[in-house]
Amino acid sequence: MKTHSIGSTPWLFVVLLSCLAVDLPRSCGGELSAKMSTASVSPTPELTTPELSAAGVAGPATYRSRHIILHTDVPEVEATRRLAEMEQVLHFASRYWGRSQRGTVDCYMVGNLSAWPDTALPHSLARVWIGSIGGATIGEEVHSNGRSVRNRATIYAACGPGIVEHEVTHAYCAQTFNEMGPAWYKEGMAEVARFHLSHHRGVANTATRLRELREGEFRSVRQIVADVSFTDEMSSSMQGMVDQLSDDDTHVSVAQWTRRDQERLRDAEKTYAWSWALCHMMVYNPNYAQRFQALGQSYLGGREDRFAQTFGHLERELDFELAFFAERVERGFRVDLCRWDWHQAAHRVHARHGRSTIVQARRGYQSAQVRVRRGEELAYQAVGKWSVTSNDEPVTADGAAEGRGKLVGVVMHHHRLSEPFELGAAGRFVAPDDGVLYLRCQDDWHAVADNAGKVRVEFSVP
Repeated sequence: MKTHSIGSTPWLFVVLLSCLAVDLPRSCGGELSAKMSTASVSPTPELTTPELSAAGVAGPATYRSRHIILHTDVPEVEATRRLAEMEQVLHFASRYWGRSQRGTVDCYMVGNLSAWPDTALPHSLARVWIGSIGGATIGEEVHSNGRSVRNRATIYAACGPGIVEHEVTHAYCAQTFNEMGPAWYKEGMAEVARFHLSHHRGVANTATRLRELREGEFRSVRQIVADVSFTDEMSSSMQGMVDQLSDDDTHVSVAQWTRRDQERLRDAEKTYAWSWALCHMMVYNPNYAQRFQALGQSYLGGREDRFAQTFGHLERELDFELAFFAERVERGFRVDLCRWDWHQAAHRVHARHGRSTIVQARRGYQSAQVRVRRGEELAYQAVGKWSVTSNDEPVTADGAAEGRGKLVGVVMHHHRLSEPFELGAAGRFVAPDDGVLYLRCQDDWHAVADNAGKVRVEFSVP
């Protein structure tokens, strides 16, 4: 058996796969996205003299920021931009988990893999990680005088969008805490941190992944958190590739990646989608955010998994909100604005005692604090105006063209929803089911954030 060594004792060989590179670009550094702040990056990054491959092609240059040493063959402007983005991810991570990164991280970001000599890629699996998977992070304990003195993480990644930004969260956790939590958490949170760059609280994931959530088979919260080791099979396969290296070889060839490996990668991609969806919902939904953050800090502190103890009593609520999110998710969807009101008391409307509630335009369904019975008729009147874009004139609860801005309702009974029904500024409605009435300003779910205004809705028995 051939054992790979890079000069120190490995403390983590379970590879943290990015699974972001099903269709990797052939090169990076063409059109760049909008400029981002580079305050955390040296204005003129330090450059090493590029190495030359046997074919005479320029090898990687080295760029440095505060926390990252980036070895890459992409153009300087692209390298500087990606350094800035990785630093912003680290800023999010350090704020969320409450600890600044320890030391610097080595990152190998590759545009043209064939131009890199083996000597420029320290790990024997680097070509497989970069060329077949997209990216991976490994960690080691660095020893001095026979004892561990620090943790060191190294990133190997293709230059495709978001890959190094995903991996740098793994590197932060490995190097700063020496822990990352279960697979669903570490991969889901790496995606949350990566997409935090683009839209802050709004969904910014890829169209392919969002379509998988909308159209694929739903996974419950229990199913997601039970899948704690979905990258293990791929890690075992790659360990086998290393074991089969001959004494004359230093690196595993991309050709060793098999059809079965690719099938595992596709399966893992679906799991990544649901891990991200759960983590995104938990991070940004005020119903759960504080407890989820504390749970994550417990994971990184190496303590036992307490997800069931923390959230087990909320399982039905979590599954409801996750399913609602997944069925409607698009770029821009705000789980904080579309959260559900679970703990507001709801009462019947009586002939002598009407009820009223405020409905905000910049929210999803909100509890009307009214309990109804199937077939019951109630009268209502909505007073006030709201708008569904910053450029529109405010309208009443009758809404504008195509129903946008119209007051609509739904009834929830035992965590199940009736079909939505239109209301308007005034009139009567018949309750479609027993349960609690919820109301909203009708608009596309991904466009709620630019709504403004509110109406007061008064209910009475006709």
